[in-house]
Amino acid sequence: MRSTLTRCLFWLCLMLSVGTQAQAQDDTLTISVTDTIVDEGAIAEIYLTVVDFDSLVSLQFSINWDITVIEFLEQESVDLASVAVGESQAGTGNLRFSWFEPQGIPQTLDDGDRILLLRFQAVGELGTSSPVEITGSPLEIQVRRESEDGGAFTPVALEIDQGSVQIGEQLVVDIDFTESVCEGDSTGIISLQTNADPDVFTIAWFDAQGNEIPTNALDNLPAGVYELRITDETGNEVFTTTREILSASVPELDLGVSPRSLCGEASITLEPELVSDDVDFRWSDGSDQPQLTVAVPANYSLTVTNQSGCTATDSVLVLEGGDVVANLVSSIFPICPGDSISLDVEGGTDFEWLGDTEGLNRIDTRQVLASPDSSRSYQIAVFDGCGSDTLAIPIEVFEVTATAGEDTCVIIGDRIQLMASGGLFYEWEPNDFYPVDDPTSPTPFVGPLEETTYAVLIEDINGCLTRDEVVVSTAEDPAETIVAINTITPNNDGDNDALDFGDIEKFGSNSLRVYSRWGRLVYNKVDYQTDDERFEGNFEGEELPAGTYYYVLEFRTGTIKQSLLIVR
Repeated sequence: MRSTLTRCLFWLCLMLSVGTQAQAQDDTLTISVTDTIVDEGAIAEIYLTVVDFDSLVSLQFSINWDITVIEFLEQESVDLASVAVGESQAGTGNLRFSWFEPQGIPQTLDDGDRILLLRFQAVGELGTSSPVEITGSPLEIQVRRESEDGGAFTPVALEIDQGSVQIGEQLVVDIDFTESVCEGDSTGIISLQTNADPDVFTIAWFDAQGNEIPTNALDNLPAGVYELRITDETGNEVFTTTREILSASVPELDLGVSPRSLCGEASITLEPELVSDDVDFRWSDGSDQPQLTVAVPANYSLTVTNQSGCTATDSVLVLEGGDVVANLVSSIFPICPGDSISLDVEGGTDFEWLGDTEGLNRIDTRQVLASPDSSRSYQIAVFDGCGSDTLAIPIEVFEVTATAGEDTCVIIGDRIQLMASGGLFYEWEPNDFYPVDDPTSPTPFVGPLEETTYAVLIEDINGCLTRDEVVVSTAEDPAETIVAINTITPNNDGDNDALDFGDIEKFGSNSLRVYSRWGRLVYNKVDYQTDDERFEGNFEGEELPAGTYYYVLEFRTGTIKQSLLIVR
């Protein structure tokens, strides 16, 4: 009586929840129905498999098929308890599936679990087929899940992967494949034998990224997972399987330094400094022991093979030994600043670069890359276990004198000539606003209206390339800007002791000439006020008499002429 009451209360709650809950289906249950091919008269087994069967409390639907092709025999619950299947209409190709949890406790199944097994007798003719479909007729599809608040049940969407039974020759698939390949190799092979008619079925292999692999290219495969898909003429997938080719590790092997020298000994023993465990040994002379004693200078190699069949090989050169002579085998030639040159020295087994090694990329190997910033000599010591030798290697770095010239100034509205030098070829970089008049000339003219930087690429007689820049500042006309000075009082009181025009270097090159009232030149200076020298009323080391003098301050554009009174 209690069980009956519990069942009634559950269905009452379920009906109320259906009437009060919105039909928003936030989640989805997926049911997949088996596709199969069976011989005439054989028994077909059809499974219903679920994905996302999470916290469900009830499930119902109908199952339909073609009774002229298959005939229902029996059904069997698999991974879901309390399943009820109505068979009263099985003779017309209908079953009714219903399940609910009697206590109302939500149930969860693993993805891939099977909720039902159906068995059918194949009664159709060869080549016929029947769908096995989940539908809403005659029993409506319903899926219910416990709500988050636990007080009602919410509907769940149902996604269906329909199945079928085809009457025909049983599909036979036989696959041979390479179980593993050595790490980094592509030697895997997959071979397929099947009775699937290529005129009826499409056979395709895919890699783990979903890329299709041509069936004539199933060799030279790297490690990975490969999937076989066989589909019929309608695109229905009738068979699928995967094969994984594993990656086998490659053994480690290191025979140590090479070459080695006998150094007058009757023999030396070769053995790996590093080798993996559980490997087979094979020396180049046929020996299969971990060690090899040799007495003849030659090149000896060792191959080790692990249990996966993967191999590693290393070799060592054995020399007679004796006097060590360091020998430079690479060519030496002058280089441009910023360039590099390869240095390669032979004659021993160990190498060490000595002294100042600035500019070398390594100091412990026979071959290095040298990038000196100026001419210099590098020194290397060579050893072979029997002796040593040293070698000095001079490297010449070309001296570069290429320059874009000194920064300068131009009067606004005027033009000025740039003065690059030190090269054979010049290429001024484009300037969209104030371009040079000749980009291949060392001395082009420019006329910027604001401070501008000009860059030039210069190639000198040695083929060295230099990129340099010159800044051209702009200024007003000096004759209109500079305040003319008309008096100096050279009495060392720190006030007007010398002729000083303030900040005139921004106007570029200039010259200052001072004359006596009789026209005698008493002072002459090019680029006045570019150093500490100033006119202080002296001539040839003697003080000029007090009185009136005249000066001419001349720029590339503009000249200032003014009388000057010397007061003592």
